[in-house]
Amino acid sequence: MSQISSGNPVIDTRMAELLAGGVPFHMFSLPFRLRFQFTGEVAQAARGSAIAFSGPAKLSEPFMLQTQLTVTIDGDGRHELRFGAVDVAGVLEREVRGRLAGPARATYDRLVQPYAPQLRNCTVIVASHAGDDRVLGPIGAGVNFYGEVAFAAVEPTRALCKSFPQAQLDARVLPLHVGCRNDATLTFVIEGSAALGVELGTPAVTLDRLALRVTQASASPVAAAAVPFTLRVGGETKAFAGVLADAGGKLTNIGSLDAESAAWADPLGARGLTLTNVQIRLQPTGAAPYVRVELQAGTRIGGEKVDAKPILLFDAAAPERAVLRIVSDVVTDLRRLLAGLIDPKWLPEALIGLPLDDYALAIAPNGGTIEGTTYATGIALRGAIDLWGFRASVDGALSFSGGGHLYGAMSRIAFPEEGWLIHIRGEGEAGPSLRLDFSEAKRGVHVIGAVKIVTRYNHAFELVVEREHLKIALGKTQLGIYAGGVLEVGDGKVTLTAESNFHGRCKVPLGRFSIELDADVAAAYRATGTRELVRQDVVFRLDACGAELDFAANAGTLRFEEVESLAKFFAQQSERIGQLIAQQLLLGPLAGIAWLQQYLPDPTQVAMVARDVGMACAAAADAIRQVFSLGAEACATSLRLAAFSTYKIAEAMTTAYGMTERAAGELLDKIGVPAKEIAKAMHKAFDWSAEETAEFCKDVLDLGDKATRNALEAADYSSKEIKKAMKDVFDWTEDMWNSFIDLF
Repeated sequence: MSQISSGNPVIDTRMAELLAGGVPFHMFSLPFRLRFQFTGEVAQAARGSAIAFSGPAKLSEPFMLQTQLTVTIDGDGRHELRFGAVDVAGVLEREVRGRLAGPARATYDRLVQPYAPQLRNCTVIVASHAGDDRVLGPIGAGVNFYGEVAFAAVEPTRALCKSFPQAQLDARVLPLHVGCRNDATLTFVIEGSAALGVELGTPAVTLDRLALRVTQASASPVAAAAVPFTLRVGGETKAFAGVLADAGGKLTNIGSLDAESAAWADPLGARGLTLTNVQIRLQPTGAAPYVRVELQAGTRIGGEKVDAKPILLFDAAAPERAVLRIVSDVVTDLRRLLAGLIDPKWLPEALIGLPLDDYALAIAPNGGTIEGTTYATGIALRGAIDLWGFRASVDGALSFSGGGHLYGAMSRIAFPEEGWLIHIRGEGEAGPSLRLDFSEAKRGVHVIGAVKIVTRYNHAFELVVEREHLKIALGKTQLGIYAGGVLEVGDGKVTLTAESNFHGRCKVPLGRFSIELDADVAAAYRATGTRELVRQDVVFRLDACGAELDFAANAGTLRFEEVESLAKFFAQQSERIGQLIAQQLLLGPLAGIAWLQQYLPDPTQVAMVARDVGMACAAAADAIRQVFSLGAEACATSLRLAAFSTYKIAEAMTTAYGMTERAAGELLDKIGVPAKEIAKAMHKAFDWSAEETAEFCKDVLDLGDKATRNALEAADYSSKEIKKAMKDVFDWTEDMWNSFIDLF
């Protein structure tokens, strides 16, 4: 054949070189040299700075065929050989696969072989440089194969067809480009894309296109595929960049939201709510619509991250009826949650600190019935609020501009559990109602219910909720002893307080006597405890002994219904009352004995009570003197009959009546106290010497020497003291002392 000439020396020189030496290239790392020879007329066509030479030609290995060949060479000597109708599958099997070994063969079999058998009737381009073709797409520097494969014939499109049969993708074809870089290393790309625009059994999900790009570094053909899709729910349209994943033989399409930070702001119109790192997982199912749409995302409400799970639901036939549910089992601050969803100006202060647990938001812009559950249009919220150690289940609706409400009922509240003392209830067997309003029409947090006490008394209430406790001021009538009381519940515990007044009567023991106490009594009732155990205490107050006495008594499980039952319980405390009166007699003898006189008009009985309770003789004497206006003799007689010590009586006479010590001794004699006791009293009470006592015995008691000596001995003087006293008072000599000793 004559030399081909274009008139451009650079192009013509390159053509001569190619014709003489062939075109070297690598195919899947294996070296080849393609030789060609035009066998007929060669046409020339200018293509910019390049010349395209076209004509019938004979090609050497690895293709070994006669075909129409176009050789394009540009002004820089760069070249491209293009020919078609090539059975690439046969070439690869014959020239490549058998020559590969080791890791290269394994990579080829895993990533190339799934496509190789389908590469028939392909266009082949061998290029010295990278470029782009308006029809075929990218051209790599090296050998390039272009063809079409049926979706149902190769992976991952075959699995896609089986996973989502409702999309009817079997008849689709995928334009495919296989390129091998002119390199001795295994470097290749298998790529293609196809517009899809098919629904996956529901208008909610449309597969937009399929894009495949397999390289030697790919894990699998499935991992190398991307299927972007569009989600249309609740009147919103969102684009997702989907990638395929193999899930047990079925493909799952996992799409990340095509937006900044993959964030979905105000989803389905819920202002203040943002879903972050949004992913949609499309999973095939065995029933219509044959696809399950799973939402995975983080949640922010009002800009704050919350620990919650978003769930997207929609009507497959009418996806504009969609619901976004936000569920969480983590305790959160109710007011902070609401402040992120509605205008904070609607929120009452009483919401501050209220803990919300097990809550669920349902955003349904168009309402509807989905999976058997009917959702009203708007935003619904339900959850559990912990108040005072008890749970209240609430639900309601809200909107950003209009506010909303949450209503519900608390769990049954009873103290103790069987409810014999306190039962706080609402309607029927439910606990009290809870109403949370946060709208222009009404704002506040109220608890509504009724209290039943000892299964008899009822008190209805409606109160503003305080987070720390429920405090109920009981009515002032028709509640028995509980009228005007206060019931407080907090931290799972109860306190019930009330005050009553009654006229108390009881027989109170006081030493050797009992008095018929008759007094006005104030009773402060207090019950405290939990659902397991309640303790009842009553503090009684009464005036006695010129003072206000009070004491507490544990009432156990008594049921106080009427004031009479409280008065009866008071009467049962007579022993304790007696102890308090005795103590008060010691603290205030004069006022105590003045009070006691109304019950014991006999001063001797009063003296006996004073002695029994441990009152000092001097204090008793002074009080009896003033209260009963007794003279010294009568007072001393009463004290002696009460069994006060003789020497104490003597002392008391000096303090209560201002007597001299001698006069006190004379009084003892007058009331019949024996001489020996008087002598002992003078010694012990006034620390008289033996001489003083002996003189008193001689002059006042008119005792002889021997009787005086016996009295001194009884008074516990020492022998030495007695001997001296007898000598000084009775002029006893030594012989007289000795003879008395010998006599006795």
